[in-house]
Amino acid sequence: MFTLTANWKLASSIVWMLGKTSEVVRMKFGIDYKSAVPSVLMLLVFCAIFDVLAPDYTVKLTDPKLIAAAIRNTTQGRASGSLFNQVFWLALLLIGGIFAVRRTYPALRNLRAIIPLMLLVMWSIISILWSAEPSLTFRRSFFLLVVLVAVFIPLVYSASLTNILTIIYISAAFALMLDIMALSLPSGFHVDGPFKGVHGHKNAVGPVASLAIFMAIWLRPNLPSLFHVRLNSIFIALWGIILVFSGSKTSISVFFLAIIIVFIMDFLSKILKMSVGILLLCISIFIAIIISLIYALFDMDVGGILTLITGVEVTFTGRTALWSFIVQQLEGHWLFGFGYGGFWGIGSAGANITTANAWFSHVSQSHNGYLDLVVNTGIIGVVLFFYVLVSFYRNIERLKLFDRRSYFILLIIMNYALIHNLQETSLMRTKSFLWVMMIVVIILASRLANEYRRTGGVSNPFMLPSAIQSSVVIKPA
Repeated sequence: MFTLTANWKLASSIVWMLGKTSEVVRMKFGIDYKSAVPSVLMLLVFCAIFDVLAPDYTVKLTDPKLIAAAIRNTTQGRASGSLFNQVFWLALLLIGGIFAVRRTYPALRNLRAIIPLMLLVMWSIISILWSAEPSLTFRRSFFLLVVLVAVFIPLVYSASLTNILTIIYISAAFALMLDIMALSLPSGFHVDGPFKGVHGHKNAVGPVASLAIFMAIWLRPNLPSLFHVRLNSIFIALWGIILVFSGSKTSISVFFLAIIIVFIMDFLSKILKMSVGILLLCISIFIAIIISLIYALFDMDVGGILTLITGVEVTFTGRTALWSFIVQQLEGHWLFGFGYGGFWGIGSAGANITTANAWFSHVSQSHNGYLDLVVNTGIIGVVLFFYVLVSFYRNIERLKLFDRRSYFILLIIMNYALIHNLQETSLMRTKSFLWVMMIVVIILASRLANEYRRTGGVSNPFMLPSAIQSSVVIKPA
């Protein structure tokens, strides 16, 4: 609690100094920064999650003894975020909060965009009541709330979708330049070969490269000249090369799978006259029920099921053993979980540390976002997350009427994150790249749907210009 208070005071001091600096600049040069605040905040948010502000240039250890010592320090300690990250996000929240208090209407009008997410985050905070590590749960869940609000404010105060996409595009371009520089450095590669760039691990490179490509495609029709379109093509090609260099099989396969699934679901929704969201959720629930029944009746996990179907042993690089371990640990904790952040990284008392399996003591997640969601928040948290998805897909369905490109890109990004969480955890991991991007697409889908409902997509300054030109106004009978 003392550390949190100290960081809050430090963040407040930084905000005060920035405010004084802006007053001096405004008085001396006559520049008013009020209109630029959302753009600056967005740029900082996206540069942070693209690892531009704190690039990882550390050289990976090769000595087994040093590696073991480093693992013990990171997994057996009571892990918490760095001072830089805590102060950075607190400062963003304070600046955004001060800006929003002076002009509350945009925030209030778009508040419904994050109500489902707020309910999920508030449930995480309430889990302090049954967490074995209440202080850790409070600190971690509080910063989950900080990041959510810090991302929400600049997105709802931005004047146009083009502005938001351009800022994401610029942030990704900065990251691309850093990754290109990392190609010539030993720190840019894992010891066994795969490229990790400035992102710390090859599995972190894949989502960054994939979503950078999706965002570039989204913005492409609104670029001002042929020169910018050509630069855009180079941008997409280079990120594609980096994606391949990362050697992340999960990210590469999910990149194509997310696109294919969205187009198949869109086609099926037309035939079945059912929304894509309902179709996807029904299929997901059906698969989850089948897997649960097989596990309960035959004591067979996902790897065992796939092994039975394919005739080849499937372990997902040891993940199936880890998943079985997590399921065993959840006995008696299914409804409420262990409390947010109350299972992983809690010190030597952690179940993964005390187990006989040495590999489990080296991990800090279940390598499955849905299992970790149950671990952190229980079945109740899963239900709340389901509500988040229902709300997102309801908003997405409205976009089909006037902005097909935004409809497809938002669906692809969300599906990419959901599929990726089958083998890696990013759901509700505070400042995880994919989690923040999920927040972004949820807010954008809601804001686009609200703007369409308000104006019918005509002369709407928030919409993409190309969407306005091609939109068809469908009036109710």
